Amino acid sequence: MIQTPLLVLGFLAHSLAPGGTPAGGHSPATVVDPGDRTTIAVHFDARIGDLPFTCGTRYDGVGAASSTIEPRDLRFYVSQFEAVLDDGSSVPLELEQDGLWQYGSVALLDFEDGTAGCRNGNDHLRSEVVGSLPTEATSRLSGVRFEVGVPFSLNHMNQAAAPSPLSLTALFWSWNAGYKFIRAEVMSDGLPQGFFIHLGSTGCSPEGRASRPATQCANGNRVQVELTGFDPSSQQVVFDLAALLEGVDLSGEGVEGDRSACMSSPDDVRCAPIFSALGLPFDGVTPGAQRVFSVEELRPAAFQ
Repeated sequence: MIQTPLLVLGFLAHSLAPGGTPAGGHSPATVVDPGDRTTIAVHFDARIGDLPFTCGTRYDGVGAASSTIEPRDLRFYVSQFEAVLDDGSSVPLELEQDGLWQYGSVALLDFEDGTAGCRNGNDHLRSEVVGSLPTEATSRLSGVRFEVGVPFSLNHMNQAAAPSPLSLTALFWSWNAGYKFIRAEVMSDGLPQGFFIHLGSTGCSPEGRASRPATQCANGNRVQVELTGFDPSSQQVVFDLAALLEGVDLSGEGVEGDRSACMSSPDDVRCAPIFSALGLPFDGVTPGAQRVFSVEELRPAAFQ
């Protein structure tokens, strides 16, 4: 098994040669020296309520019907990372190009290990985003900002020829629709074949052929996350699957068959509570803030 250690990394200070173009832009109010750079790691943890996300474990009291569930999958893309500074401005986190987990401004996070109910996944785990900031900015950090999703410029491409981590067939729909930004799947007693959440863009045109790359999408469905008071040397970003499923009925009542899903369709009522939790508009409803991502103190590895 290849597993990324759950480390308290903080700032790994060393000088990096400037090069490449950082993802995104920064506020004109920010003036920093781009020459000296410091590497940081933003650590993520996946939970179901207060408990760690673990394949093969059953979790009680999840969803609108307080169901017992077991995980099947949890992977998602994050991109466009920015460090928010103490004056409210921001600078982009230039991601390490490792040839496996990160490409351009996109990083893949993977919490399933291919065991038990997650057997359709793989045994690779990834729980951090690694990149560099101008060293001058690291003493002024007050938060982090990112998107859940793949930028439009990379979302509608030939997955078979794409660099890793954009080469995964399990996280790709088609050239037209693009990637599954979130793939989260669970099983319950009432839905033994699973409840699937596949978040991605919809209403992409031109329509008619899945192999035709889109030029625009009516619903981008990229989740905007901004977390204040974040210090990567002592804190982590938490993804709570129970919060994502809070309004979803996982009992199987009224469902024909043994599975159900939200595939991001704008007219699928099963998606309404999920989009609400992610802070995404749905059926004309203006969303509130996302409720799935939060910040907490890093836990020692023994307590993960």
